[in-house]
Amino acid sequence: MNHYEILGVQQTASQEEIKQAFRGRAKRHHPDRNPNDRHAHARFNLINEAYETLSDPGRRRTYDRSLAGDAAAHPRETGTRPYAPPPGPSRQPKTPRGSTGSGIQRYDERRARRPAPPQPVSQARRTVEAYEQRRKREEAEKARQARLAEQARQERLAERARQERLAEQAARQRMQENLKSEPEPEPETSEVSEAAACGCLLGVAVLIFVVIVAIAQCGSIG
Repeated sequence: MNHYEILGVQQTASQEEIKQAFRGRAKRHHPDRNPNDRHAHARFNLINEAYETLSDPGRRRTYDRSLAGDAAAHPRETGTRPYAPPPGPSRQPKTPRGSTGSGIQRYDERRARRPAPPQPVSQARRTVEAYEQRRKREEAEKARQARLAEQARQERLAERARQERLAEQAARQRMQENLKSEPEPEPETSEVSEAAACGCLLGVAVLIFVVIVAIAQCGSIG
């Protein structure tokens, strides 16, 4: 079964049709949606591999040529690293004594020893990375909103305390002004002392008058 059969599309399908087919197959055969199927993970990996190959134009052309059977005869450039043409008759690679392989086989062996080109990131991995980035951005935004709300609450508390201090200072100032404007009461001790002095003088005057009257009566009798 080739990659086109795995995705359920024709070999002439467009990139948009391949993408839609991959999304449908990936959703239907995802291991999370088939927990009781032990082959779901393997099918999902085949679907990802098929999409990674067919979604890259260079790799798709190479794969189509391999299906047609002429990949070795017509090596073409892939999306990451160009393949060298097969050695011609004017430049035959050195073959160890006793080797019976052809030039194409030796070329394939030499190409197999090359480092594999970097594989493109799969669609599923890109989706997971995008989800993680969006989740981190949302958490950072929530933390920023919480910090702003806490800062606003602290500012409101500080403003309320300042208003209370100002009101207390104004009330204290008004009280001091009222106390200054009221007349000072006269001390009661002065009134008592004056009344006592007046009483003493009156008593002395009465006593003197009685003495004078008594002396006068005595003189009149004598």
